[in-house]
Amino acid sequence: MNTLHSIIRGRETWAISPKMTALEAAEFMAGKRIGAAPVVEGDRLVGVFSERDLMTRVVVAGRDPHQTLIAEVMTRNVVTGRPDESYTEGMRRMQQARCRHLPIVEDGSLLGFVSLRDLLQNEIEEKNEELRFMNEYLHSMPASQGR
Repeated sequence: MNTLHSIIRGRETWAISPKMTALEAAEFMAGKRIGAAPVVEGDRLVGVFSERDLMTRVVVAGRDPHQTLIAEVMTRNVVTGRPDESYTEGMRRMQQARCRHLPIVEDGSLLGFVSLRDLLQNEIEEKNEELRFMNEYLHSMPASQGR
């Protein structure tokens, strides 16, 4: 079973600064085609800013996205995963927290960022591999032993 570390290994993680404005963050996220970004100071995770944060804490709240800093509207109490955890543990954490993005953190430092889509894709690939293995096993058995 894949660990969260194996999923993030070799992937670029795009992060934003708490000093960015909501508009700068939205432009950055749109350019990268991502729905959420970890907010970091140095390599330390300090929050997450998502499309939902933008909609509820900026747009609906009537705040000016040109003036509103990410530090003012980011989600601060962030559920995180550890690199040695399985992807199923990551999915469980996300389901319990009702979130769709999980920063992977070790000793307070951000190592990567996964979405629920990433974890579901990993699960599909793992199940496909299991099916392939089972089919090979069943078809490699002599017919007399298979009955």
